[in-house]
Formats: sequence, C-alpha cells, structure tokens
Amino acid sequence: MDLETWDDLIEQCSGSIFLRPECMSMHDYGYLPSFFQFYDDSQNIIGIAFGVLIKSPRRFVGRFIKSLYFPTLPVTTDGFHHFLDRMIQEIIRYGRDEKVISITIDSFYCKAAYKDFERLGFKTRGRWEFILDLQDTEVEIWDNMSKHHRRDIRYSGKKGLVFVENPSGVELSQLIELQESARERTRKKGGNYGLPSLQTYQSLKRNLVDKGYASLFLACKEGEPTSFLLVAIYNKRAYTIFAGTSPNGFHLLAPVFLYWNTALALKKMGVVEWNLGGIPWEAQVETSQSHGLFKFKERFGTKKVLCYSAEIKNVNKLRAATINFAMVLRAWNR
Repeated sequence: MDLETWDDLIEQCSGSIFLRPECMSMHDYGYLPSFFQFYDDSQNIIGIAFGVLIKSPRRFVGRFIKSLYFPTLPVTTDGFHHFLDRMIQEIIRYGRDEKVISITIDSFYCKAAYKDFERLGFKTRGRWEFILDLQDTEVEIWDNMSKHHRRDIRYSGKKGLVFVENPSGVELSQLIELQESARERTRKKGGNYGLPSLQTYQSLKRNLVDKGYASLFLACKEGEPTSFLLVAIYNKRAYTIFAGTSPNGFHLLAPVFLYWNTALALKKMGVVEWNLGGIPWEAQVETSQSHGLFKFKERFGTKKVLCYSAEIKNVNKLRAATINFAMVLRAWNR
C-alpha cells in the first residue's frame, strides 16, 4: 500500500494515527500490516480499516497460530456509518480465509461505540475515551474546566513549574523513571500496570517523534522534569500515548499544569481535538482504583465517549481444535 494514498484515505474518513502502521511502534512482537478498503456497489470508497496479522513465535506450531489485531474500529466516509456492521463481517470473513485463531478489535480513538460485537460472536470490555475540543477559545477551554483543576493550575504556576515542548536534552531513561514513579504510586493504592521497555521507547521515538507524528511535553522544576506527556499528532487530532510523573511532580500538582499547557500548545499547532486517552469502563465507579484518573480527565471539560474493545476466539474452529489438541499432546509427553 502506498502510504501517501493511505494518508488521503484516512483524511477522507476523518481517521486517526491508529490507522497507520507507525501506531504499532509500541508493540514488540512481529507482524504483517494489513490495509482494508471497503467499497459500495458503485465502487465508491465507503470506509477503511488497518490491522496486523500476527504469527506466534512458538517453534514448529507457530506458523499455524495466527491472529488479527486492529488498534481501532474501521472508519467510514460521511454518511456511510451504517456500513460498519458489514465491514466487521468482512474482517471476520478475511480472518477465516487466513485461518486465524482470533480477531481483536481495540478501541483507541473510537468516535462512538459499536454495540453489535456480541451478536457477531465477540466478547467485549468497555472503555471510556475523553475528548477535549480545542476548537473552543482559550477562555472557553479554561471556563469549561472544573474549579478544582483551575485552582491546581494556578498553584503549580506559583510553585515555579515551567512548560517545555519537545526538549532536546531529555533522555528516554528519564521518561521511564517518571513512569516507574507513577506506577509505584498506583501500586500503593492497590493497582498495577505494565511499563514499556526501553526498546519500545526507542521505537516510538524513531517511528513517531522523529517522523513528526508525536511530540513530547514536560513540566519542569528548576530544569528537572517532574511530569511528561507523549502525544501522537495526526490529521489535526491528538492522542495521549504515555504519561509519567515523579513524586515531587505529584506534590506540585504537575500533571494538571502539564495537561492545560499541552492543550494550549496543541491548539496553536492547529489540532482540533485531543483525546486524553482511555481507561476501563469500571473506572467510573467510585470504588475503582482508577476512579481518580477518571475524575482527573473528566474535570477538563472533556466529552466522554463509551466504546468497546472486542475479541473473537476460535475463528477457524478446526485449526484451533487441532492446535489445542497438539499442545495437549505435547504437554502430556513432557
């Protein structure tokens, strides 16, 4: 696929960075990019999808264990959203032809929930995305925020925090340290999550930042980073990829200061909306360990979008049964 042509199709369908192969830079496994184009009976383009065909690294049986992964839903041109169901059915048909074991359709930067996954045999999990409209004026964006956030931003500014965009002297190891600090804070609250490897950061820098598809934003205190955001930027839309904050940064309320200033910087770049990133559906419940993050993003005056990540297993039932049987025999003979 000619990526310039693919860019034109993404723009035509108002798509996001998650329809480009660079979005897969955060994954370490090997994959084959797959570009899907959908047409009506008159051969007019009505939608596109981007996925990857993944083969298992296991020896001997690995080449028979294949799966399809889509970072986001297919997108459609104006007026053709009702074809989404048929597009997903075509993806399932393609998966069966390729004899894949599973198909996963994730929900990064989905515009709305597709509610018929379970009817097609998928199992789903809910996810909230938080979209900040940057077409409003700076005053409107400020006024739409909660008083809680506005107070914290003023406090951070008085404490001497400085906003820095695309710094030249920051090492990737420093960003990893900030993420590790944020994870440790989460652990103390009873939660946990995985962190990207140094190789993943290097891949993201090479494929997103260096190619102009992402920017790095920092909140610094006396020259030292206290909080950072890695934001993908494409087709006038932005999406938060990674974030991290040091203990001192949390003390200075650096995250809210950083998000506010990043919003203004993105607006100056011509970005029309910023997706602050998704969190699990259950985060809306007060007892959830992620409820604080839910409130943090909600207080920016964002639009909450409910979407679903979905997976269908045993797409090719014969191959799945054969592989499962082979694995049982292998375990039995050990």
